[in-house]
Amino acid sequence: MPEAEITLMAELTFLEPAGGELLDALAQVVKTTRAEQGCLAYAAHVHTEDQRRVLFHERWADQSALDRHWASEHLAAFREFVAPRLASVPTLT
Repeated sequence: MPEAEITLMAELTFLEPAGGELLDALAQVVKTTRAEQGCLAYAAHVHTEDQRRVLFHERWADQSALDRHWASEHLAAFREFVAPRLASVPTLT
């Protein structure tokens, strides 16, 4: 039986409104992730009313594609960049 498609929503809340280096990092992680095998959709949206909040919408072909994404070097670099800028622990649903 084939693995089921996976859809995720993640929310990151930053100490400061998204701008400059953070927007560049978001654009880079989106671009690189969209090229990953098994990525069906990956988008980051800055909240219109609270620009400290960034919402991610992700769709993956299966769990193994998502596992490869979580283990990727570019996601590790993104996590390292955003960690000191976060106001709270990210949520994932």
